[in-house]
Amino acid sequence: MRKGKKFKYLEALKELDDILEFLQAEMVDVEVLSSKIKRAVELVEYCRRKINSTETEVKKVLEKFQKSEGDILNGSPEAD
Repeated sequence: MRKGKKFKYLEALKELDDILEFLQAEMVDVEVLSSKIKRAVELVEYCRRKINSTETEVKKVLEKFQKSEGDILNGSPEAD
């Protein structure tokens, strides 16, 4: 990712889409090809990290929900 700027997931996907369009063009500028590929790798890595961290957060929320749901069904007064 570019230093000094935080990207959001959808912005990263948009930039990846732009890079893909560049790569699919009939006339690819080989002068910038390497930098585009490096940037695409950075963006893919960012998106993977974001997806993994979001998945972890969702699992934690679901586990907490299931626990509190079980507490309610079992009559526990301390359901969060």
